[in-house]
Amino acid sequence: MSFLDTKLLSVGNVESEIKEISIPLKDNDLKFDPEIWSKQKSKSKITKIIINEEFEECLDGIDDFSHIIVIYLTDVPEKTRRTLKKVHPGGCSEMPLKGIFSCRSPIRPNPLAISTILLIERTGNILTVDGLDAVDQTVILDVRPYVGEAKHMLETATIAPWVSDLKQLFQK
Repeated sequence: MSFLDTKLLSVGNVESEIKEISIPLKDNDLKFDPEIWSKQKSKSKITKIIINEEFEECLDGIDDFSHIIVIYLTDVPEKTRRTLKKVHPGGCSEMPLKGIFSCRSPIRPNPLAISTILLIERTGNILTVDGLDAVDQTVILDVRPYVGEAKHMLETATIAPWVSDLKQLFQK
């Protein structure tokens, strides 16, 4: 059996006030939707990750960490994931087209997303978090503690200049 034949397990799901993505796929590109964005901005950023009861024991010790890394699925049609190679970052047409691998786009060859987020508390099989931008009922594949191994990169990391431009567009 090869690695690619491995079946992934859902270990839980997201319980969120976010019901739709603010950067949906339209006309073979991401399109920022300011109406959806403004609705989402007004909602709570606090999200719950409900871990399946069979994996609750796997969470023992997770509340010793301030941040966790969450790996989850994106909900993008497979045909689009496999064919789209470039998008406007953040769905902003003002931004130049960039390759999928240089963006945090949900459009990717594989439907995986990863976020490092604040863990507020654990209650049984429920993780209350801040900063997860996943839609309600998103499938969670894995949860890992953030152990700070990338801390040294803050001093030497280079971030593309267009990322600052994109942040400024979203602040308007």
